[in-house]
Amino acid sequence: MELVLPPHINAALGAAGAPGAFANYASLGLPPAIGSFAYDAASDAVRLHWPAGERLVRERAFARAIDLLERGLAADPVAEELYRRLMRCDAALGRRAEALSVYRRCERLLSAELGIAPGPQTRTLFEALRESNTPVS
Repeated sequence: MELVLPPHINAALGAAGAPGAFANYASLGLPPAIGSFAYDAASDAVRLHWPAGERLVRERAFARAIDLLERGLAADPVAEELYRRLMRCDAALGRRAEALSVYRRCERLLSAELGIAPGPQTRTLFEALRESNTPVS
């Protein structure tokens, strides 16, 4: 059984170091597609790579964590949790304007792709960053 991903997902997975096309995903131990819903390999690629990102944050290697988060968002552009983590890393580096810009990008993509607004956790973080000049953890 083959899983066919959109070209932008394949390109993002390749950029993130994951296999380009999960051509035979059953051999990878991934669950089969259910009905018309294909297995979301891009989101799994993000989840599989995030433990390294958590380690980078603990080590206060925020710039490297930002790079990993951006690659994760390239693979899954509607992963709202990754936007929050990216906002926190930018804020920790004193890059408040970038953190606020990340929120606006999240807002724009969630609206365009899913027709929804960012959730309360993301909005609360945005508001805290907007009203403060200090990093938010």
